[in-house]
Order: sequence, then C-alpha cells, then structure tokens
Amino acid sequence: MALSFLATVEDLFRRLSLGMPRIDATGIVRLRVDALAVNLSDDGRGACRIEGRIGTLPAAGPARAAAVRAILRATPGFLLANEAGVFLRSEGARGEALVAFSSHPLAQNAPERLIGRIEDVLTLVEFHAHALTDTGAPARAQRAAREEIEDAVIFRL
Repeated sequence: MALSFLATVEDLFRRLSLGMPRIDATGIVRLRVDALAVNLSDDGRGACRIEGRIGTLPAAGPARAAAVRAILRATPGFLLANEAGVFLRSEGARGEALVAFSSHPLAQNAPERLIGRIEDVLTLVEFHAHALTDTGAPARAQRAAREEIEDAVIFRL
C-alpha cells in the first residue's frame, strides 16, 4: 500500500530521529544536513520531489562558460551510480539557478531508497557548489573547486 507524502516524510524524520517535520505554506519540508539543504514536496502524481538549490549561474560571459563547462564535464560521471540529476530553473530577474533533483515514488514504500535519493541530491549540491559563486559552499566543496579535473573519463558498460 502506498503511503501519502506526509506519512512518508513523517516516517523519514522518525527514522532519522528529527522529530516531526514542518510543512510550510507552499507544501515544502526543508531538510538540512550539515551546511546543505534539500526540499521535499509532493509532486501531485504519487511521488516525493527532492530538490537542492546549488546556486545561481553567473551572467553571460567567461564566468558562466566556465561554470557550465565544469558542470557538463563532471555530471556524466554521476549517471552510473546516482539517482539524481541537475537542471536549470529560471528565477526571473535573479537569473537561472542550478538545481539538483530526484524523485521518489511513494508507492515504493522504501525508506532506505528515499534516504539514498536524498543523499544523491546532497552529493550533487555539494559537488557542483564550487562551480557557482553565490552558494555559500562549505569549506570542503571550496577546496574541491581548486582541484581542477584534468582528464576526461569514459565509462563503458
């Protein structure tokens, strides 16, 4: 039997010993892990949306090109073992935000998979934070930003 979004999130918070979740007026539950945050929400189609805002892309120019290049170079490596992806969301006058996203079917009733998908989103948020300037990235992500990826890696299955 499929659980409702609220029952799923309550079960998650109970398993993580976080107390009762707080749902804001927009239907979002915010979950913080260290300096990182994800939003959990009901997508209205039987799934829990898991999103983490990474930051705003720089305006057009060399900084934007460098950020997009870094994101495109790194993202394919996550496709083999990560159930989350990244996309751009327009924020009007603020520009475009890079967002990490995953979805968890409520019918699955598998709390460990939900936790795994949340971890996948957090991994992308932390990893890609260095490519953007306004994320307030934690120190370990800032250190990773200084370590440039030099070689492309091709995975074959």
